[in-house]
Amino acid sequence: MSWNNNEITKLRTILNLTQAEFADRLGCSKRSVIRWENGTKPSRKAETALDTLIQELSIQQRQQVKPIWYYPTNDWGEFKWVKVQSWKNGKRSRWSWYLVDKVSMFHETCNHILVFQTIGHFAEQDKMSNQISNLSFDWDVGGDDWLKNFERCRVSVELTIESFLDLGLEEHEIRVWFSGGRSYHVEIPYQCLGIEPCPELNKLMKQLALDVNSFIIDQAGFYALEIDETLYANPKMYRTPNSIYPPKKDYPPHTTHKIELTHQQVQEIETIDELWELAREPKPPLYDTDIFATYEPKPSAVEWYQEIKDMNFTEIGRIHNPAVEWYQEIKEQFEETQKNNTDVHISKEAIENMDGIPSCIADLRTNGIKKNDTRNQATLFDAVYCKLSGVEQNDALNIIDAWVQKIPDSLSDTPRGRKRTAATRSVVHSVYESDDYKDFYCGTAKKLGLKCDYNACPIHRKYDLRKHNKKIQKVENIQLPDRNIHIVDTIEEAREYIEEKIAESIDNRQNAIFTPPPGIGKTTTGVRAAEQILPRIIYAGPRHENCDYVFQEVAQKDNWTQILPRRPLGKEPKKRDKQAHAEWEASALCPMWRKADRLASLRYNVGGILCAEGMPNWCGNPKGVCLWWQQFITNKSATLTHAYLFNPTLIDLLIGEKIPKADNIITPVVLLDEPSPDAFLEKIFITTDIINKTIKKNPNGCIRELLQLIRKLIEDNLSNGDPKPIFGSGIMKAMVETYNGNFEDLMFHIKETVEHTDFVDIEADSLINGTDKAYQVSCNGKTVWIPKEWEVIVSSERLLFRVPPSFAEDNELIPATDIEEDDDEESGLTLQFVDDLLKVITVEYEKYKEGKPYNSALAIQKVQTAPNRKKEGCLVMRLRNPLQIPGDIPLLAFDANADVKLIEHLTRRKLEKYHVDVKMDCRIVQILDGKYGITTLLDKDGIKPKSSFFRLVNTIKLIAQDKGAEWIFLNTWKAIEEILRDMQKKGDFPKEILINHFGNIRGSTAYENRDIGIIFGAPCPSPDDMMMSTQALYWDEEYVNAELEEVWEQY
Repeated sequence: MSWNNNEITKLRTILNLTQAEFADRLGCSKRSVIRWENGTKPSRKAETALDTLIQELSIQQRQQVKPIWYYPTNDWGEFKWVKVQSWKNGKRSRWSWYLVDKVSMFHETCNHILVFQTIGHFAEQDKMSNQISNLSFDWDVGGDDWLKNFERCRVSVELTIESFLDLGLEEHEIRVWFSGGRSYHVEIPYQCLGIEPCPELNKLMKQLALDVNSFIIDQAGFYALEIDETLYANPKMYRTPNSIYPPKKDYPPHTTHKIELTHQQVQEIETIDELWELAREPKPPLYDTDIFATYEPKPSAVEWYQEIKDMNFTEIGRIHNPAVEWYQEIKEQFEETQKNNTDVHISKEAIENMDGIPSCIADLRTNGIKKNDTRNQATLFDAVYCKLSGVEQNDALNIIDAWVQKIPDSLSDTPRGRKRTAATRSVVHSVYESDDYKDFYCGTAKKLGLKCDYNACPIHRKYDLRKHNKKIQKVENIQLPDRNIHIVDTIEEAREYIEEKIAESIDNRQNAIFTPPPGIGKTTTGVRAAEQILPRIIYAGPRHENCDYVFQEVAQKDNWTQILPRRPLGKEPKKRDKQAHAEWEASALCPMWRKADRLASLRYNVGGILCAEGMPNWCGNPKGVCLWWQQFITNKSATLTHAYLFNPTLIDLLIGEKIPKADNIITPVVLLDEPSPDAFLEKIFITTDIINKTIKKNPNGCIRELLQLIRKLIEDNLSNGDPKPIFGSGIMKAMVETYNGNFEDLMFHIKETVEHTDFVDIEADSLINGTDKAYQVSCNGKTVWIPKEWEVIVSSERLLFRVPPSFAEDNELIPATDIEEDDDEESGLTLQFVDDLLKVITVEYEKYKEGKPYNSALAIQKVQTAPNRKKEGCLVMRLRNPLQIPGDIPLLAFDANADVKLIEHLTRRKLEKYHVDVKMDCRIVQILDGKYGITTLLDKDGIKPKSSFFRLVNTIKLIAQDKGAEWIFLNTWKAIEEILRDMQKKGDFPKEILINHFGNIRGSTAYENRDIGIIFGAPCPSPDDMMMSTQALYWDEEYVNAELEEVWEQY
């Protein structure tokens, strides 16, 4: 079979194996497992191993004769007696008293079939003795229409959960079971409510349950089920966990068990068939039985319990509960209203044939409700209209929930968010599933205070079709709003919404992306919200400045570490300031940072090979002393930049199995701030200088010829006065046309070379001895036997052996790096990039021969390969970086302007989107001075400003003079920023104005106290760069058209 990353992750999770254990089971490396789970297709050999593993598991499952049964083993103290009952041969057995810890024996005796137990636990074998009990609910659907009404049962359970969450209980204190038949059981521990033992506890439990039922009716109307009051007879029983429910004629279709559900399963599993399938086998408890002893009173819950308890008993023994009486009263009113409703109605046919939406519905969806406590009635009004106009139920929920969420809290007692959504869902479902809602009543619009066109409306009861002579058309293509878009009035409300959704995402272990507008402090809000839930967080920011801000200003420092780069932070001082420059160099974590960065830019795994071993000939530090390396061995929360998320070695150190086991660290969550598509690309700049040195060092003839060909293409492109980038199929076309020989033969030898590139070069100090089959050599002071079947490269300077990476790793051999002893930065060359170049060219040549356009990872262009350097011609190789975060770790992304589908593609994860909008409270003014851009403001060298620059600067000075320079923030191009800063130093531009450049304020709220923001110009990426990056991101996928079409637009 063909395996994808989700199936592999799911299989590993089912087996409860770490990535390393899973790799051992399959006979592969852990890094291969990480690559598969991040989207890389497994090899044929790996797929065969996976198929074999599935077959073994299937055989083991068939051989398992007796399933494992699980019994509740809570310690009930002196209340140790319960009554039990079962069914045998279609008949009930007699009730029997059993000790709680002996119920498992009764289970075995009855073969686990339909075992019942009293809800109450008694001090003696007497139902009138003192008893203690959890507060229990049995939400059941009966009658002939039970399957149709099962959704009502699920909604009632959701609202029951919600009512106790509001009282301060947590998920593990609100236990939910599916009976295996057609009902849910909910239990609330008596400790949380402060319930005390008494002989007639069941009567009090009934009143507590009825009070909860009144809350549910208030939230969902009469769509919710009424409570089953018979559960509170004394003593009443219901099924025990994991007892068997045998199949019946109508339900269930196969043997099921009573199983415990998570709250998420209650919300997400909407059909009875899914539940029956889940209940095929007995399930272990969700929580250890020791948790029973940790339950403790919750203040709000205890207060509610005492309030019900303190109500007086009437003469007939019923508790006087105003909430229950209110429920009975409104139920009678509802039934009476249904009987006497004589309002003139509108037919379904009139609505279906209407052109457009009636003004009452349009007013409701645009402006919301006008009167207090009319939300439910208005929801019902719109739901009926949607149903009659042919809108699907889910679409109707989206439409209605969009305006319901905008209702001010002053007009509705139900707070915004999931509570309102739950109430809306209940009403909409009730309308769509019931046959009672067949007509649309115009009188309701008048009661709600909505706009009405009276007899000018085509569906109004007094509309004269002949008088208006209107063409009848059917309503089509209703635009549905996004359900996860939340609109608020203030920044504080936006932050509360983000905090709520972060908590939900972490609790449900789901991946999500948050797209709030800029300036609300999403980073601060996200980090602080996550800190309240999890003890360990990994924050990944776009730049070290963002990470520094989180570490210094947001996080609780004692539990955090900041991952710093090898190089010193901050701008490099000029070398003539010797003291400042020496101090800056001394602050580096790695004394060899220049060479390390240079090697890394040419695809050498510095952190994974050299630093991991701490080789003395590399940086002089012995193993385990490297300051930069030690940062990653921590069990604290960490801040780091995006680049580290793509390094498998460092990620394995930070969140893998090398974290000390004794610390018992909980799996972290990764907060990905401002994920840029560029972060998922690694750019390798192959200049003519690098090519020359690589040719000199590489003995392989075909590789030398290919590199010489690339060098000629770069030089030919530079010979043009205004060189334009060559990318896409143009690269391969130029190679074929320029090569002096048979290009097909050259590619044949290149392809052979690629097939043998899964080797590393090991440099031997000396050759000691040899046999017919192997060489005995000395490497780094160790004696190693190397088989002769592997390639040997001999030159006047060195002796190299090409060996498999696993062999090098097992023998602790360090691959050759070509690092020289002098301090010249250019000497730190390596041939590591060549392997990737050969693979890319081989794949792209095969696509080129097919004659169809394809996405390319290669480009010949003139670029700035390093800071403070002039642009130079080179071959740019853009390689897709796979994210190395294991698939079972939740990823929460934050980006105001994210393309969600693109981020999902890059991360290889399905992301739940949450967007919050804050009403704009500002004015936007645009000042134009003809056509301008960075090239029209500066001279051709980009140094000296033109007159257009000074005209715009003078305009900014006028604004500063009028409004106050201390309130202004200015954002522009980096070149303009540097000129303006020099002007500030000379006194030619107000010093109080804060200045920054495009790209450097991304994700920052450092300027939120400035009232005036001025954008000097506009950032505009090169269309060619944008297309080259896009094709590289989709390199192995469907072709992305790179043709540029220029169109004149009115500006």
